[in-house]
Amino acid sequence: MLHLGSTGSSVRQLQEQLGQLRLYTGPVDGYYSHDVAAAVARMQQARAIPEPLGVYGPGTRTAITTAAM
Repeated sequence: MLHLGSTGSSVRQLQEQLGQLRLYTGPVDGYYSHDVAAAVARMQQARAIPEPLGVYGPGTRTAITTAAM
């Protein structure tokens, strides 16, 4: 699970996937910023994913990974 303040390669991969989906245009720096959280929340709302908004959990991971393929 990733959330505001998380860092690392998993966040970098998420940023790249969100960029492919045109949900995120910020830097790919491995930092889970407010902009990343907002992009995740947009995806969650669009797909009605029942997870806390802006938190990258298993349901959100599946939706983003599938959409970015």
